[in-house]
Amino acid sequence: MGPIFLGPSPRFGWGQGQATFSGDLQPQNCAQSGYTVFVKTDGHPQAEWPYGGTALDGGNVKEADETNNVGSGSVVLAIPDLTIGEVSIGAVVVHQNGTFTIPVTYTVTNIGTVAAQPGWSERAYLSVDGVLGVDDQVLGGYHYQGQPLAAGASYTRTVEYTATSATAPGSYTVFVKTDGHPQAEWPYGGTALDGGNVKEADETNNVGSVGVVLVK
Repeated sequence: MGPIFLGPSPRFGWGQGQATFSGDLQPQNCAQSGYTVFVKTDGHPQAEWPYGGTALDGGNVKEADETNNVGSGSVVLAIPDLTIGEVSIGAVVVHQNGTFTIPVTYTVTNIGTVAAQPGWSERAYLSVDGVLGVDDQVLGGYHYQGQPLAAGASYTRTVEYTATSATAPGSYTVFVKTDGHPQAEWPYGGTALDGGNVKEADETNNVGSVGVVLVK
């Protein structure tokens, strides 16, 4: 992986001989790993810098020594990891209009080493073939998690998901996905198979499933 530009620090003004700065850097879309952070005085970002320049150029100031402008330190970036436990289904209700209410109980745990920051949702999908896919019916209803979830913490929810009146009687698999998106109707994009809103150490353990039989 090449260097990632983290952002500028405050700029020096005229007449300042030296100064000490501190601030927060916010790397985006980084994997959980160890990194080296380089801080360069008279530095440029990379290609997005509108006037040219790279992390290795001489900067704006002509100096007696251009090789001593960089300091470094090590950092380990940790990210959360949401996972969903056993999924169970309560008594399914079929309504006069042909829709189904499917009560689903599940537990979400953050098995990562740092808190997961909100928000995300648990969405449910109804599959005829037992494989989660972008063509599966998105069940109505969801739980929205608007609070952080600390490392090692969990919550259990029961959500009454709804299948449409066009749903035929039969055997199905209900998939519940934490940090899930609905399908094409989601106004900001996303599908049942995408990575959701939360950057996680493992994006493959967000789904639980259980069988259900729908009868009219």
